[in-house]
Parts: sequence; C-alpha cells; structure tokens
Amino acid sequence: MDELVRWLGEQLDEDEQIARASDPELNQVLTRIEPLSSEMAAEVRHIAAHRPARVLREVHANRRRLERHTPQMMVGRNSDPADPTTYVLGCPLCQVTILDGDDWPCVELRDMVAGYVDRAGCREEWKP
Repeated sequence: MDELVRWLGEQLDEDEQIARASDPELNQVLTRIEPLSSEMAAEVRHIAAHRPARVLREVHANRRRLERHTPQMMVGRNSDPADPTTYVLGCPLCQVTILDGDDWPCVELRDMVAGYVDRAGCREEWKP
C-alpha cells in the first residue's frame, strides 16, 4: 500500500475515534455556560456545527474518496508498456494520460492532505 494512502487512512481513523468518543451532550452543556463572550459564542457555534455525527459522515466520505483514488502502477512517460517493472504510481481515476514520474499523489488526495498538514508524519511532497 502506498504510504500516503496508509497515512491518510490513519488520520481518518483518528478523526473517527475522536468523534466516537465525544460526549453527545457537550453542545448542550456549552450553550448553557453564562455569560458567553462573543468569541466564546462563536466557538460554541463552531463546535455545534462540527458535532461528532458530521465528522463521522465526513470520515466515511473521505474513506470512499481515498478508496477511489488509491494508486496503482501505470504506464509512465518513460515506461516500457511490456515491462511492468518500469511503471509508475498513478491514480486510475485522475490520470488518464501517460504519466510523468511525479504525477502521484493526485490532486484529490493532495486536497485531502490539506486538512492534516499539521499532523505528525505529513510529508512536504504530499501537500497541495
């Protein structure tokens, strides 16, 4: 498995674990805190908008996206079509032309990485 795909899967696993462990009553508790500064009220609205159920829906959607964009070995610009050992990694969904060696990761997965650039293990070459 490609390291980027494995790493993104781990980030989704972490998001899912955090969301599943979240207290479903948290939003109600936060909204009862008085008095709320305007900054705190904005944070409460943000937390309420990103409740665990929403995060879990996003995690599942991103897992499906990751599955669709998982790389495979493909014919590259300098590949011999008869010799699979010369193929390069590419996205079967995004890359429909002959690949250059640096076409992986595809734009879709780079966009997924954007939400995790501050997490350990993120490589510079994966970033959008």
